[in-house]
Amino acid sequence: MNKILFLLIAFMAFSGTYAQNLNVLLSSQMPKVEIIDGKKVTTVEVKAQTGDSGSSLAPRSVSFLGSPFFIDTFQPVTFSVDSSTAPITAPVLLNLANDEILAQLADKITPLRRINFTLAGHEFVNIKDRYYEQLFGGKVKFLKRYERSLVPVLINNSIAGSGYGRSNQKYDGEIGNKEIYYLVFHGDKMKVINMNPKSILSVLKKENKGHFVNGDFERINENDIYIKALEKLSKIDEKTLAKILSDAESAVLP
Repeated sequence: MNKILFLLIAFMAFSGTYAQNLNVLLSSQMPKVEIIDGKKVTTVEVKAQTGDSGSSLAPRSVSFLGSPFFIDTFQPVTFSVDSSTAPITAPVLLNLANDEILAQLADKITPLRRINFTLAGHEFVNIKDRYYEQLFGGKVKFLKRYERSLVPVLINNSIAGSGYGRSNQKYDGEIGNKEIYYLVFHGDKMKVINMNPKSILSVLKKENKGHFVNGDFERINENDIYIKALEKLSKIDEKTLAKILSDAESAVLP
């Protein structure tokens, strides 16, 4: 099996003015995700710094609470590697830690990037080498970003297991999860939104003049019924916002 780059997002651990970086680790095998003591745990063989100066590398096993994958088992996906090739179907994993899909092709694991695909009913698009779930794909797009970040265990202001000695901690760190929502306007301008009506209204009203007049939501310029609908809401979910965006593009007023 080819070596697979398992990118662990760089994390800065601060104690006063002291800080250290967690190195990018090179895996010699696929990360293994399993349930241990009722918790999801990812284990991977890596090359880590050893010695006081950290000048040499040695293999060791590291484990983290959580998972870097969208789904932890290979799922069948149909996709095209580029516009000149026919679609193929293969089992894939979506690694959210490094925005890469791992495809089982010809008995090997092949890392792929910049591919749009649908995984278990979720539509993913690649924008500037990052994967987003597309919740609505109209003139104004509604996207969701799944962030995976590594939070290492700190022992005496050092990152445990990175060449500064082991301790009795059970895991080397935790893979944190964060979801970020975006609206994408004319010219692929991306704006972060919080999933509450106030935040969404603020972005829509601010972008209205610069983008709606270019074809995005022309109807809102003529009739602000959807802005008013948002103003009446105290909370909102993904489906409701996707419907509002879809209705705003409809040729028929409700």
